[in-house]
Amino acid sequence: MNKIATLAATILLALLLLGCKEDTEETKLKKEYKKKFDAPISDFELSIERVEYYYWDNKYNADLNMSITRTATGAVAKYMIKSYGPEYELKLDTQEWLDFVNTLHKLIKVTGGRDTIKSDVMLYLNDKWELDNTICCF
Repeated sequence: MNKIATLAATILLALLLLGCKEDTEETKLKKEYKKKFDAPISDFELSIERVEYYYWDNKYNADLNMSITRTATGAVAKYMIKSYGPEYELKLDTQEWLDFVNTLHKLIKVTGGRDTIKSDVMLYLNDKWELDNTICCF
């Protein structure tokens, strides 16, 4: 009976630790944001996982793809001018990611969001946000 109780306790502890890992990343972002901006991070900013931008320039017959994806240590920004070359990648630390989502949130607030700016920006949000996982915000 002790072996079953020990096994059950071990499984329960493992499940709790797995749940804490996800909360730890979120908790870290909340603390870093509060420290940096002296304000709590909004649910919207916390829920952003990836932002993509697409632009087509008729004059130069070139398209530009950009994406910024949150990681455990900050973010990875990628961009590519399809007609002219390879994909480039830039790693951002947590502070740079927080600057990015803070600025994006302010931009959406100031401009009124999707009806004001005409460009192709897609936000990919995690499941904790009330809206669809993928929304076009501009």
